[in-house]
Amino acid sequence: MRFGFIFVWLILNSIINMALRTVIPIGSFEGIIAYYLLSCLIMAFIAALFATPAGFRKDFYKHPGFHKTMLMYFAVFAIIDIIFIAFQL
Repeated sequence: MRFGFIFVWLILNSIINMALRTVIPIGSFEGIIAYYLLSCLIMAFIAALFATPAGFRKDFYKHPGFHKTMLMYFAVFAIIDIIFIAFQL
């Protein structure tokens, strides 16, 4: 995996996190959970959209492969966030 690809995802994650912190109050436990789940959902959507072949991007929401890929990415991002939350406690 190229370093540039990982660097772009880290920057994208930072931008999404900054945007969500302005919208979602993270003063309560529910706010923190909603913040992390929405962050994972947005990142999974973008990653699955990039993983979709170019010919199918026009109708990406109609293909079950897109939804499976998005679910897989969501699970990966959620597990990574759970690990980071566990180390912060």
